[in-house]
Amino acid sequence: PGNNIITVTAYDEQGNAGSDVITVTYNAPPSEPPTVTVTSPTDTCAYATTASHIDLAGTASDDREVTQVTWVNDRGGSGNAAGTTAWLALGLPLLTGENIITVTAFDAENNHDVDSIVITVSDLDADGDDDLVGTLGGFVLLALDRGAGVIAPSYATTSYGAVDLDLADLDQDGWGDLVVSSPGQTGPHVIGILATYRNLG
Repeated sequence: PGNNIITVTAYDEQGNAGSDVITVTYNAPPSEPPTVTVTSPTDTCAYATTASHIDLAGTASDDREVTQVTWVNDRGGSGNAAGTTAWLALGLPLLTGENIITVTAFDAENNHDVDSIVITVSDLDADGDDDLVGTLGGFVLLALDRGAGVIAPSYATTSYGAVDLDLADLDQDGWGDLVVSSPGQTGPHVIGILATYRNLG
């Protein structure tokens, strides 16, 4: 790439020479963006687990060179994966509910490609068994799986109509608070805390 100075010289029988010079500028075509794929723990776009941390692995490729692979969780946390064309990210922290983890591969020209996986953590009380939280209108169901087929259900009703649920550490004590809220014209209206579960520390 860049300027290439080419000199052409012609000679006669007496050895006299004549030359001409041309400068050819070569601009290399832009490289193609890399591609990246999450292959483990699944090659699909969604995965469910009861774990508080997860390992991701995958592949990346580029027409020249993959220089870096990074990850970020929309619930918090980010970092660099080990490796490039075959990469591994260990011990990514998860919070209860949906965790959208986006993996990005870069090449030397900062072109990039992304792949995402939605990891759902459904173990509210961190006992290794999946739990269930659901809403229907103003009715809220919380079903904790105690293992051995034992389900501990609890119920709550509100007068606010349709409600939403979210998990957040409102009081900063390291435990997730299951928040019941109702959509409002000026934003969500928090009704209250249904329960406190899962040590987030």
